[in-house]
Amino acid sequence: IFFLPFVFFFLPSMAQKKPRTKAPLYVCDSTLFSYTAKTTAKSGTPSYRWSRAAVAGIANVASEDTVAQIKEYLVNTTNKAILVKYAITITANGCDHTDTLPVIVHPTPRLISVKTVNVCDSTALSYMPESSVSGSVFRWRRPEIIGVKNSSANGEGANKEMLNDAALKISKVPLYYETEANGCIGKDTVWVSLIPRPFGGLKLTPADTVLAGQQTQIEFVTTDTIQLWHQWKFGDGQFANTFTNPAKHVYNGRESGWRHISNQIINRFGCIRSFNDSFYMKGDATPKPIDTIAVVRNYSMAIYPVPYTTDLWLKYSLTTDQRTQLSIHDLAGRIILTQPLLLKAGNQIIRMPVDRLTRGVVYVLRINSSTIQYEDKFYKK
Repeated sequence: IFFLPFVFFFLPSMAQKKPRTKAPLYVCDSTLFSYTAKTTAKSGTPSYRWSRAAVAGIANVASEDTVAQIKEYLVNTTNKAILVKYAITITANGCDHTDTLPVIVHPTPRLISVKTVNVCDSTALSYMPESSVSGSVFRWRRPEIIGVKNSSANGEGANKEMLNDAALKISKVPLYYETEANGCIGKDTVWVSLIPRPFGGLKLTPADTVLAGQQTQIEFVTTDTIQLWHQWKFGDGQFANTFTNPAKHVYNGRESGWRHISNQIINRFGCIRSFNDSFYMKGDATPKPIDTIAVVRNYSMAIYPVPYTTDLWLKYSLTTDQRTQLSIHDLAGRIILTQPLLLKAGNQIIRMPVDRLTRGVVYVLRINSSTIQYEDKFYKK
């Protein structure tokens, strides 16, 4: 009996190795991601193929190729980091080996704070940047601009500059912001409108001495084209708030002396500047008639009832809308109230603003425009 020895043949395994996951790589949104696969096989000619599935938050569709190099611009549509996985398979000497390559795509940080800002001349800007990506840091640069006194500047974080106007008109100033997060940089431009404060001066007519009872015209002379709101103080306890320029005022008094006029002007952007002037008023001790104001009546317009107790109404008939100026004066000509008044076309009745007037005192109501000149007396009983 012959015994044959057992012979064991050890053959190399042809099974695929267990896939491995490599350490993640990082790339910024819309930046070229480039990676080249390599093998440790020392013989044979390896072949490569890679694939990437579509991922929510990444604009790119699924992709694959049969080359060793991956080159893609991955577009992150969110404000958070998105994980993308590449499956890379290398075939050498009849054997396949697949690795997983994770790639984290960081978003580009952008400003979500406002991109247009208004600031008054010589006022701190205080622009606070905010980003779509948490943990962002900010850098800004401002070039030198004609019409702005400040030289160029740069800084980090908030911009708290005090910009100074040199053009007497609105100047557009760019702030170039770079926002950085996770090594990714986003660039935005913030436009600052530098608004000049009201500029010019007061012109008085007559210029020096005013006689008691004489009408004085106070004009604010300016080339400013921005809408201005005037807060007049006439120096005799009377004032008026109006868009009207010039203002007209009658000074009365028996004692001579200086009258100081002020006009605080606010433009539609909220920028303020005050102007002051003064003149000498020559008093008049001669008694004056109680009523020296001529009343101009217009039969298409009338106030009623006179006297009134609670409400005073204006009844009128117009063929077109009219923008007018309403004013109420006492018999000495002092302005009690002035305001713009829009009169709608048609047969209308509207209430007059006479709530706070003193009982028993005679007043004059005036409504003026380029085509309307209406005056009438009234009093509250």
